[in-house]
Amino acid sequence: YEVINWDRSGTSSFWILLPLLESNMSIIAKWGNPSITSPPHYTKNGSVWKDYRAVWRLDNDSPDLIRDSASSFHAVPHGFDTLSVPGVIGMAKRLDGIDDFIEIPTSAYFENGTKQASLSFWSYNQNEDLNDLTLFHSTSTLGTHLQLKLPGSDGAFHWMTGSGSLDDASLAITNINSLWTHWVFQVDH
Repeated sequence: YEVINWDRSGTSSFWILLPLLESNMSIIAKWGNPSITSPPHYTKNGSVWKDYRAVWRLDNDSPDLIRDSASSFHAVPHGFDTLSVPGVIGMAKRLDGIDDFIEIPTSAYFENGTKQASLSFWSYNQNEDLNDLTLFHSTSTLGTHLQLKLPGSDGAFHWMTGSGSLDDASLAITNINSLWTHWVFQVDH
Protein backbone atom coordinates (compact mmCIF):
# COMPACT_ATOMS: atom_id res chain seq x y z
CA TYR A 1 0.00 0.00 0.00
CA GLU A 2 0.91 3.68 -0.31
CA VAL A 3 -0.47 6.43 1.86
CA ILE A 4 -2.45 9.17 0.10
CA ASN A 5 -3.44 11.05 3.21
CA TRP A 6 -2.72 10.22 6.86
CA ASP A 7 -4.87 11.87 9.53
CA ARG A 8 -4.30 10.52 13.07
CA SER A 9 -7.61 11.89 14.31
CA GLY A 10 -9.77 11.56 11.18
CA THR A 11 -10.11 9.74 7.88
CA SER A 12 -6.99 8.49 6.09
CA SER A 13 -6.71 7.30 2.47
CA PHE A 14 -4.48 4.69 0.81
CA TRP A 15 -3.71 3.11 -2.54
CA ILE A 16 -3.83 -0.65 -1.97
CA LEU A 17 -2.43 -3.25 -4.37
CA LEU A 18 -4.50 -6.44 -4.25
CA PRO A 19 -4.02 -9.57 -6.36
CA LEU A 20 -7.80 -10.00 -6.54
CA LEU A 21 -10.94 -8.23 -5.30
CA GLU A 22 -14.29 -9.95 -5.35
CA SER A 23 -17.70 -8.84 -4.07
CA ASN A 24 -17.60 -11.23 -1.10
CA MET A 25 -14.16 -10.09 0.14
CA SER A 26 -13.33 -7.71 2.98
CA ILE A 27 -10.22 -5.63 3.62
CA ILE A 28 -9.24 -5.11 7.25
CA ALA A 29 -6.52 -2.61 8.17
CA LYS A 30 -5.21 -2.19 11.70
CA TRP A 31 -2.91 0.46 13.16
CA GLY A 32 -1.52 1.19 16.57
CA ASN A 33 1.11 -1.51 17.17
CA PRO A 34 3.52 0.28 19.57
CA SER A 35 6.44 -1.95 18.53
CA ILE A 36 6.32 -0.64 14.94
CA THR A 37 7.73 2.90 14.91
CA SER A 38 7.78 3.61 11.17
CA PRO A 39 5.88 2.38 8.10
CA PRO A 40 7.41 -0.25 5.79
CA HIS A 41 9.80 1.12 3.15
CA TYR A 42 7.53 0.03 0.27
CA THR A 43 4.90 2.54 1.42
CA LYS A 44 7.19 5.42 0.41
CA ASN A 45 9.67 4.19 -2.23
CA GLY A 46 7.27 2.96 -4.96
CA SER A 47 8.42 -0.66 -4.78
CA VAL A 48 4.83 -1.81 -4.17
CA TRP A 49 4.32 -1.10 -7.92
CA LYS A 50 7.49 -2.92 -9.10
CA ASP A 51 5.56 -5.18 -11.50
CA TYR A 52 3.99 -2.21 -13.33
CA ARG A 53 5.60 -0.24 -16.15
CA ALA A 54 4.24 3.04 -14.76
CA VAL A 55 1.74 4.26 -12.14
CA TRP A 56 0.66 7.91 -12.35
CA ARG A 57 -1.67 8.51 -9.41
CA LEU A 58 -2.51 12.11 -10.42
CA ASP A 59 -3.14 13.02 -6.77
CA ASN A 60 0.03 14.97 -5.97
CA ASP A 61 0.10 18.74 -5.58
CA SER A 62 3.20 19.51 -7.65
CA PRO A 63 2.40 22.25 -10.22
CA ASP A 64 4.99 21.05 -12.73
CA LEU A 65 5.35 17.28 -12.36
CA ILE A 66 3.09 14.22 -12.15
CA ARG A 67 5.13 11.57 -10.39
CA ASP A 68 5.29 7.95 -11.51
CA SER A 69 5.34 5.68 -8.46
CA ALA A 70 6.68 2.64 -10.32
CA SER A 71 9.63 3.60 -12.53
CA SER A 72 10.30 7.36 -12.37
CA PHE A 73 8.60 8.03 -15.73
CA HIS A 74 7.39 11.39 -14.41
CA ALA A 75 4.89 13.25 -16.60
CA VAL A 76 4.55 16.99 -17.22
CA PRO A 77 1.20 18.84 -17.24
CA HIS A 78 0.63 21.46 -19.97
CA GLY A 79 -2.05 24.12 -20.53
CA PHE A 80 -3.80 23.84 -17.17
CA ASP A 81 -5.49 26.88 -15.61
CA THR A 82 -6.34 24.80 -12.53
CA LEU A 83 -4.29 21.65 -12.17
CA SER A 84 -5.41 20.00 -8.92
CA VAL A 85 -9.01 19.68 -7.74
CA PRO A 86 -10.70 17.40 -5.17
CA GLY A 87 -11.14 13.86 -6.52
CA VAL A 88 -12.78 10.65 -5.38
CA ILE A 89 -9.79 10.01 -3.09
CA GLY A 90 -7.46 12.91 -2.39
CA MET A 91 -6.70 15.28 -5.24
CA ALA A 92 -7.27 14.84 -9.00
CA LYS A 93 -6.27 16.56 -12.25
CA ARG A 94 -8.84 18.71 -14.08
CA LEU A 95 -8.56 18.65 -17.87
CA ASP A 96 -10.68 21.34 -19.54
CA GLY A 97 -11.10 19.61 -22.92
CA ILE A 98 -9.56 22.57 -24.75
CA ASP A 99 -5.79 22.73 -24.35
CA ASP A 100 -4.86 20.69 -21.26
CA PHE A 101 -2.70 17.63 -21.70
CA ILE A 102 -0.23 15.52 -19.75
CA GLU A 103 3.05 14.68 -21.49
CA ILE A 104 4.35 11.22 -20.68
CA PRO A 105 8.01 10.58 -21.52
CA THR A 106 8.63 8.35 -24.54
CA SER A 107 10.74 6.10 -22.29
CA ALA A 108 7.46 5.09 -20.58
CA TYR A 109 5.85 3.75 -23.77
CA PHE A 110 5.24 0.05 -24.14
CA GLU A 111 8.29 -1.85 -25.27
CA ASN A 112 8.26 -3.26 -28.81
CA GLY A 113 6.45 -6.59 -28.82
CA THR A 114 4.32 -5.86 -25.73
CA LYS A 115 1.30 -8.17 -25.82
CA GLN A 116 -0.54 -7.07 -22.66
CA ALA A 117 -1.37 -3.61 -21.40
CA SER A 118 -3.95 -2.04 -19.13
CA LEU A 119 -5.00 1.49 -18.28
CA SER A 120 -7.31 2.46 -15.45
CA PHE A 121 -8.49 5.80 -14.12
CA TRP A 122 -11.35 7.66 -12.47
CA SER A 123 -13.17 10.40 -14.39
CA TYR A 124 -15.89 12.93 -13.70
CA ASN A 125 -17.34 14.56 -16.81
CA GLN A 126 -19.04 17.90 -16.20
CA ASN A 127 -19.14 18.96 -19.84
CA GLU A 128 -21.68 17.37 -22.19
CA ASP A 129 -19.80 18.87 -25.17
CA LEU A 130 -16.71 16.68 -24.68
CA ASN A 131 -17.41 14.47 -27.67
CA ASP A 132 -15.03 12.77 -30.08
CA LEU A 133 -11.95 14.05 -28.24
CA THR A 134 -8.77 12.10 -27.56
CA LEU A 135 -8.20 11.44 -23.87
CA PHE A 136 -4.89 9.54 -24.21
CA HIS A 137 -2.56 9.45 -27.21
CA SER A 138 1.02 8.22 -27.43
CA THR A 139 3.12 8.24 -30.59
CA SER A 140 6.66 7.61 -31.75
CA THR A 141 8.39 7.43 -35.11
CA LEU A 142 6.49 4.14 -35.65
CA GLY A 143 3.14 5.94 -35.35
CA THR A 144 0.43 5.71 -32.72
CA HIS A 145 0.91 3.19 -29.90
CA LEU A 146 -2.10 3.95 -27.72
CA GLN A 147 -5.15 6.16 -28.15
CA LEU A 148 -8.32 6.46 -26.12
CA LYS A 149 -11.07 8.54 -27.70
CA LEU A 150 -14.16 9.81 -25.91
CA PRO A 151 -17.54 8.87 -27.41
CA GLY A 152 -18.31 10.59 -30.71
CA SER A 153 -21.18 10.29 -33.14
CA ASP A 154 -21.17 6.48 -32.71
CA GLY A 155 -21.59 6.83 -28.90
CA ALA A 156 -18.59 4.58 -28.21
CA PHE A 157 -15.24 4.85 -26.47
CA HIS A 158 -12.42 3.72 -28.76
CA TRP A 159 -9.34 2.01 -27.19
CA MET A 160 -6.68 1.64 -29.86
CA THR A 161 -3.31 -0.07 -29.35
CA GLY A 162 -0.46 -1.11 -31.60
CA SER A 163 2.73 0.15 -33.27
CA GLY A 164 1.72 2.08 -36.37
CA SER A 165 -1.23 -0.17 -37.28
CA LEU A 166 -3.89 -0.12 -34.59
CA ASP A 167 -6.31 -2.61 -33.12
CA ASP A 168 -9.53 -0.71 -32.31
CA ALA A 169 -11.79 -2.00 -29.54
CA SER A 170 -14.92 0.06 -28.96
CA LEU A 171 -17.66 0.11 -26.36
CA ALA A 172 -20.90 2.10 -26.46
CA ILE A 173 -21.38 4.18 -23.31
CA THR A 174 -24.31 6.30 -22.20
CA ASN A 175 -24.93 8.73 -19.34
CA ILE A 176 -21.41 9.42 -18.05
CA ASN A 177 -22.06 13.08 -17.26
CA SER A 178 -21.91 14.27 -13.63
CA LEU A 179 -20.87 10.85 -12.31
CA TRP A 180 -17.56 9.54 -10.97
CA THR A 181 -16.73 6.57 -13.19
CA HIS A 182 -13.86 4.08 -12.82
CA TRP A 183 -12.56 2.94 -16.19
CA VAL A 184 -10.36 -0.07 -16.93
CA PHE A 185 -9.10 -0.75 -20.47
CA GLN A 186 -6.85 -3.65 -21.34
CA VAL A 187 -5.45 -5.45 -24.32
CA ASP A 188 -4.21 -9.04 -24.39
CA HIS A 189 -2.87 -10.28 -27.76
